[in-house]
Amino acid sequence: MHEYGHYLDSRRNGLGYLTNIGIPSLLSANRDKRHGTNYHYNYWAEKRANRYTKKYFGKYYGVDWNSPYPYYYSTTTIEDFYPTK
Repeated sequence: MHEYGHYLDSRRNGLGYLTNIGIPSLLSANRDKRHGTNYHYNYWAEKRANRYTKKYFGKYYGVDWNSPYPYYYSTTTIEDFYPTK
């Protein structure tokens, strides 16, 4: 679902997506990989993709972002893995 959020973002931004969002997001992911950190999931472009995903899949498929994430403990939600704020 998260990657679909990037698709929705690219539809809104057209060719500007690549230079304004895509490349900076790629550099953020690369920094995490080089330094062994895990901050990329909180990067603004990732959260934005999550917000688009949350809205889209909530509207069309009834996905509740705050419901228990089915593959983990019942106290863990989708929001915990794909933050929107």
